[in-house]
Amino acid sequence: MSEQAGPEAQPDEPRRRPVGQSLLLWRHRLGFLLLALAMVLALDQYSKLWVRDNLAAPIPATVHGGDVRYRGQRELVLVRGIFHLRYVENPAAAFSLLRSVPEDLRLPLLIGVNGLAMILLSVWLWRLRRPDGVLIAGLALVTAGVAGNLTDRLWHGSVIDFVVWMVQRWWPSVPEWPTFNLADIAIVCGTVCILVRLLVPFRSDLPEVAQRVLTRGR
Repeated sequence: MSEQAGPEAQPDEPRRRPVGQSLLLWRHRLGFLLLALAMVLALDQYSKLWVRDNLAAPIPATVHGGDVRYRGQRELVLVRGIFHLRYVENPAAAFSLLRSVPEDLRLPLLIGVNGLAMILLSVWLWRLRRPDGVLIAGLALVTAGVAGNLTDRLWHGSVIDFVVWMVQRWWPSVPEWPTFNLADIAIVCGTVCILVRLLVPFRSDLPEVAQRVLTRGR
């Protein structure tokens, strides 16, 4: 007696992440982003206010409707010949880019670019489908750093920089490195994380217990 043929095997369909698991992963990403934003913005804005109050002096300004502007008055030495603190207002982009563009055009352009960058980074973070700690940390840090400098442009019309790194100590032929701030450090650290992930494929960045939590419901 012949056996009846079973149902024809169907090719494996790509498994979709359960809704609950996707929401759990997004809550972790959103929490990390909010934590990075809170920490970077708080440290960045406090450090800039401290430097302004201690290393700068107010001067009358004819721009921005006569608002009070500040000018560096003294320099604080952290490590002589290596790291100093100096108050600088940078109305342009990094490395003085767009400095020659008229201010009426430059400021809206930079605010728009910063806002667009935050939107694109947030969308990238939202579309992540794996609990990639390195990439999540990188995107959150870059977004927080951009938000710190964007806050400066919205409130002051320029970015406040204060960290002077004297690279000439090791490379005499290199000109003085541009002054930067804590938001810039967050952007650099986040960019390094993103580059590491692009160069090294994702495997598992979380401890086993956290990995089971994030993949619960599979």
